[in-house]
Amino acid sequence: MSSISRQLGLGRSLLVRLHEMYPPMSKWKVLLLQNYRGYDEIVEVPSHLFYQDTLIANMKRPRSLGQYSVVFYGVHGQEETADEPPSFLNRAEAAEVSDRVEELVNDWPTAVWGDADPARMCVLAPFAPQVK
Repeated sequence: MSSISRQLGLGRSLLVRLHEMYPPMSKWKVLLLQNYRGYDEIVEVPSHLFYQDTLIANMKRPRSLGQYSVVFYGVHGQEETADEPPSFLNRAEAAEVSDRVEELVNDWPTAVWGDADPARMCVLAPFAPQVK
């Protein structure tokens, strides 16, 4: 995230730089093949968007979790240094998350999911201060 790193071309991860270095069908291209952290329904999105549908999830969602919904939103905002460095935050993303959670609570499908329980909701954000 430093300006010196960006000047040296290091503003992106090593895997991204290696991926861009080789032509699309090169045998040297590095791609993630299996994802061990996310359920298949979630991994399906980045697999389609970034991996030409080749990324495979090794976790199947247990039926015991019941019905749930997964929603992705794209937000344009600016990353800034948080009050607690070295972390960052993006106020536009935080505002969007807040609006979506409020909308979800207000429009909760009680007939399908039962009573609204915010403790059962999971919101993922890239920066810890943004969660606050």
